[in-house]
Amino acid sequence: MSVASTTKGMVALCAHMLAERGKLHLYAPVARYWPEFAAAGKQDIPVRWLLSHRAGLPAIRRPLPAEALFDWEAMTAAIAETAPWWTPGTRHGYHAITYGHLVGEVIRRVDGRTVGAFL
Repeated sequence: MSVASTTKGMVALCAHMLAERGKLHLYAPVARYWPEFAAAGKQDIPVRWLLSHRAGLPAIRRPLPAEALFDWEAMTAAIAETAPWWTPGTRHGYHAITYGHLVGEVIRRVDGRTVGAFL
């Protein structure tokens, strides 16, 4: 059974709950919360572009072993070092594989808990 993107809505809900509580600012740069994310020209990407699939980060550039997908630290480090695939904010591209790690790491940095624990 495939559940596809059913958790993206819950991840977005958690981010919006933090925003509603004044802990996360959707127009602030991601790097305010996740400093390593600023690498490779991503210093100005706002949180809202992660939520709307406009960050230009639908994939990771360097090859990773398949099991890395389940290694939070490996995925977030690889995302942090990845340059955008297009100029952020200029296009929409479904971040099918990276969305949970992108938004989830911001949630973890702001709240101190994983998305699952926060939810």
